[in-house]
Amino acid sequence: MNDIDEKNRKALNKEDQKILDQFGAEPGPIGMVLDTFKGNQWWFTLGIWIFGFAVFALLIVFGFNYFAAEDLKTSMAWGIGILLSGMGMVIVKVGAWQQMQTQTLMREIKRLELRWLASMMQKDQNS
Repeated sequence: MNDIDEKNRKALNKEDQKILDQFGAEPGPIGMVLDTFKGNQWWFTLGIWIFGFAVFALLIVFGFNYFAAEDLKTSMAWGIGILLSGMGMVIVKVGAWQQMQTQTLMREIKRLELRWLASMMQKDQNS
């Protein structure tokens, strides 16, 4: 697969090469999270993170109160809070991973467009 990539890179003109170089290598996990704050849906990502921190704070409060409870009824109430906040954390994780996956997919689509453009240019040069 690297041979095809190298042929495509050589077929690109200077402007297309600069565009392709902007994408670079795949970012790591921190870079992927930071990329989700770029683009049209930055507000959604910000909302997910705010909700996530709030639910995590609730999880900690519920956990401390659960272990401090003296009777079974109070302990069960705090335990239900722990379960619900844990479910909230799962929702946050799913939303955040979907945003990161969308960014990765868009990056790959742009790369494929550039590869297709390079192959079309190569066909035109050969004709």
